[in-house]
Amino acid sequence: MAGKQRDRPPLAERLRAGLDQRRARGASARALGEYALQFQRQFRLPAALPDDLLAPDERAAASARERAIRARQVERRQFEAAERKRAQALQEQRRRNDRRALHRLILRARSAGTLARELSLRGEARATLAAAVEGLLAEGEWAAFVAHQRRLRAEGLSRAAAREALGATAAEFGRWLEDGRLGPDGLRFANVARAIWMKVWLPETVAAARARLAEWRAADAGATRAAQPDLARRRRLAGRVTALLNRVRRLPGDKILTLATQTRASAFDVSAGGEIGHAPDHKTRLRRALAEAMAEGGSLIVRRFLSLRATAETPGGPALLPVKELSGVALAGGDWRGLTAAEIRRCVAPGEENVTFGDFPP
Repeated sequence: MAGKQRDRPPLAERLRAGLDQRRARGASARALGEYALQFQRQFRLPAALPDDLLAPDERAAASARERAIRARQVERRQFEAAERKRAQALQEQRRRNDRRALHRLILRARSAGTLARELSLRGEARATLAAAVEGLLAEGEWAAFVAHQRRLRAEGLSRAAAREALGATAAEFGRWLEDGRLGPDGLRFANVARAIWMKVWLPETVAAARARLAEWRAADAGATRAAQPDLARRRRLAGRVTALLNRVRRLPGDKILTLATQTRASAFDVSAGGEIGHAPDHKTRLRRALAEAMAEGGSLIVRRFLSLRATAETPGGPALLPVKELSGVALAGGDWRGLTAAEIRRCVAPGEENVTFGDFPP
């Protein structure tokens, strides 16, 4: 490999040979200038190339290309400097906003008498928090916070211990914690290496909550009863839907129908390929749509296909048969039982008749 490197011609000769090859292929002056500039940058040749290496127009093209590259480099450096300045300004603005928010929190907690608890709930290392609250705390407030932290480490109860002391279920404890009735007194390191914090409660907080357990559970039971759905209303509505579908099923003619429920507030379109309620998923969708329509109040329109026929292959040859007799016979789009009413209408040319069932009150 070393011998091959020694046998290679000098870089200037290689550049000259490359230029001659490209001139022979009819390369433009701009392409030759860009090639010379790229070769010069790649192999770090001197800035001044031999005079006989490039023609005047090729040298001018190379100079223009070099100026364009330098201009883009200047623009990029200016853009990067502007972005760094903008990021620094945003960081400084964020720092000022955080300090203002911390100051407001301190004022609010000081008036409520919960300053040590609020600072403990921030979940920050003591050195970081000390730098953040510098100049914002009055005399003795930092010492009270440190004493509160020591109590949390010595006497604080974890979530499991607090729930066991209250005799509450996991659902009850989570509900009380979420709505703020049983807020923690601070945070404590659960894993120092991973900076994982855990909520802790002081014994007096748990004792105060134990005294209000009956009140909280009564309030939860009342809220649960108020949130339960009106089962009687749902049963009446389901009965009306069943009666309506029974009336539709007794209609004469083919059992391929399109139901459109027109309500005062919105519209529901339910299409069925096959007998109404034939497939379980269709029956569920149809009943749900009708129940919503009846709950809002509106009217039901049943579209009935009177002359629904299609050409199908039979043992005796092609025949025009009613769709209701095509069970298992392939249509152009597949088995008719797998088609929606819109797909069936695209395969055949049915006659249609609308039957309106009148209005139903909400």
